[in-house]
Amino acid sequence: MDDLLSIQEVMKLLKMSRPTVDKLIHSGEIRASKMGRQWRVQRRDLRAYVESCVVVPEAEDGPTE
Repeated sequence: MDDLLSIQEVMKLLKMSRPTVDKLIHSGEIRASKMGRQWRVQRRDLRAYVESCVVVPEAEDGPTE
């Protein structure tokens, strides 16, 4: 179960506060499972969230003549 992360680990990896991580989990932006009284995030779900945040700049049109 090494691929399950605690909320504290997610906070550290994303460099985000607890309220922000909680908001992302409760809005469904980060998938998480409640195990007992604690939330856990699978590493692949965290990776999917990070990849969904990537912004690719639009290519500029060629030079105008």
